[in-house]
This record gives sequence, C-alpha cells and structure tokens, in this order.
Amino acid sequence: MVELFRTRNYLKPVLDIGLIESAASFCGAELTQALDGSVGQLRLSVETSDKLLMSLMERELDMAVVSVPEVLSPSLQWNLLFLEPWVVLFPKGYPIPSHDPLSWEELQLCGLPFIYHGKYTANSRCFNAIKGFERRAPANKFELDSNFMIYEFVSQGIGWSITQPQGISLFRCSSNIQVRRAPAELGKRKVFLVARRNCSEDLQAKVCRTIKGIIREKVEDTLGQSIPWLLKEFQFVSDGPERQ
Repeated sequence: MVELFRTRNYLKPVLDIGLIESAASFCGAELTQALDGSVGQLRLSVETSDKLLMSLMERELDMAVVSVPEVLSPSLQWNLLFLEPWVVLFPKGYPIPSHDPLSWEELQLCGLPFIYHGKYTANSRCFNAIKGFERRAPANKFELDSNFMIYEFVSQGIGWSITQPQGISLFRCSSNIQVRRAPAELGKRKVFLVARRNCSEDLQAKVCRTIKGIIREKVEDTLGQSIPWLLKEFQFVSDGPERQ
C-alpha cells in the first residue's frame, strides 16, 4: 500500500542501504550517483556483514551488500550478485616461489606473520569453515577487521594475508603489494544484496543491476589493468538477481 501510495503521488522512496567495506570503497560513490532520481533520499552505512544483517533484522536498513553465508529468515530476500576470488597478498619484492597458486606449506613457511581477518568478520568465518584451516594457518598472526589496514600492514612488510581483491587498486600504496592466487581450497567468496521482503522488487532489481555493472566495469578498468588474470576469476550473475 505504501508503494502504491508513493507511485500514485510521485513520491520517491527513502532507501537505507548498508555496504561492507570492500563494496563501499569500490562502488559506493558510483552507486549513489546511479540511484539519483530513483530514490528521494539515500542513506549509506558501512559495517561488517554481521552488523549489517542485524540492522536489517531490526528494520534499520532496507538493503545491504554482505559476504556472509546465507541465513534463513522469512523477512529477508537474498540476491546473489557475484563471486570473487580470494587472493594472497605479499609485500612487493618479498622472495616467494614464482608458481601459482602457492601451497599451504609454502605459505606457512614463508617467514612472515599471517595477517588474519578478525574473528567477528565474515571473511574469518569463511576461512574457518574450510576443513583443516586452523591447522594450516600459521600460528604467528595479527587480527585486523579493516581491509585497508590489511593492505597497509602488507605494504609495510609486516606480514602477508588472504583477502578479497576489491579495493586493492584504490589503496594509495598498492604498488608496494604483490597479488597472487589463493590456494584452491578457498573457492570463491559470494557477495549478496540482502533486502527486507517488503522492499520494492523493482528497486531491488535496479540496485542489483547497478552494483554488478559498476563492479564489473571497475574490475576491468582497474584490477584488470594491473592484475590481468583476476578478470577471469570473477563470476557475475548476468540475468538478473539470483534468488536464494
């Protein structure tokens, strides 16, 4: 009824949308510009996946871009946007074998501490879901919640990490980082647009198309120029949102 009232009276909806850090840094500004004219007001929040899902449950957000595995809830609609690769980051010039991907044993014995995603992040849960990951991960490690802090630590030679590639090209010291393929056991990272079920279907579809278009273009224009093999590692849902 609210949507019908808005449509008949030419009122544009207010959209509260949350983004994980990697998506916010990579496409937040472009998303805001693309939705200008489709919404009357747009409010953006940047948080971890867990906090964004909690805000959705508590009706503080209408939609959120998250990377956490699906959570069954009658109030939420999950739209798969794309799958992206995990990558291994090392300081530029650090001596590591030239072949890809590196084995877990080579990573364990590389001589640098492992910079680990904090235990309350979605990335940490993805890693821990891999059988034997704790046994494979080096004991000497730091825990950080921010991707940009991870990039900073790696660029300064403090350690190495496994993370998603979004945002690397935006990091001011990206030239101080070398990017390598992650071990095959990690698979790919799923990124979703999650919306409350009372959200406009048309608006959901528009946000899905917009985010996928922006990410695809920026991967080609930025990451694709410096790390060509990454282009083939991204998988986009091409025929509208894939519902979960």
